[in-house]
Amino acid sequence: MSAMCVKVREQTNMNRKEFAEWLGIPYRTMQDWERGVSEVPDYVLNLIAYKVKNEKEKGNI
Repeated sequence: MSAMCVKVREQTNMNRKEFAEWLGIPYRTMQDWERGVSEVPDYVLNLIAYKVKNEKEKGNI
C-alpha cells in the first residue's frame, strides 16, 4: 500500500511536503504512509487518487 501512495504522489511531480500541503494532510502522516510505518486507509488512498486524476484532467497539476 505504501508503494501505491508513492506512485500516486509521483504522478503529480510534487515532493512529499508539497503533496501533503496540497492535500491538507500532515507531513508526518504522509511520510509514515510512504515508509510503511502506518497504513493508508483504502478509502483515503482512493480519494487521493481520485483527486489527482481529476486535477490532472483539468490541467491543474
